[in-house]
Amino acid sequence: MKKLTLYCAILKELCEYYFSNVYTLTIFPSKWYSQTILEEQGIKSLEVIVNFSKLKHIGFSEKFRFKYLSVLKTTLFKSLKISSMSINVRTLDL
Repeated sequence: MKKLTLYCAILKELCEYYFSNVYTLTIFPSKWYSQTILEEQGIKSLEVIVNFSKLKHIGFSEKFRFKYLSVLKTTLFKSLKISSMSINVRTLDL
């Protein structure tokens, strides 16, 4: 699998799948999940599902907000092969 779209609700659940060869990851908040702030715990949950070292593109829904820029920075440091990122300026809720 090369492209993967995840809804934030999966980050709160125990995911039994691991995607080792994903190159493109897009993250959306679930319409049933009220929290749209992506925190460090959500990133840690992603690491259990996706191999960050293979990611070349990561996209964040415009409905998400990063409460702290350090969360975005942590994501990028763990994804050394990223060459592109999709993010809306409003996502950076600083």
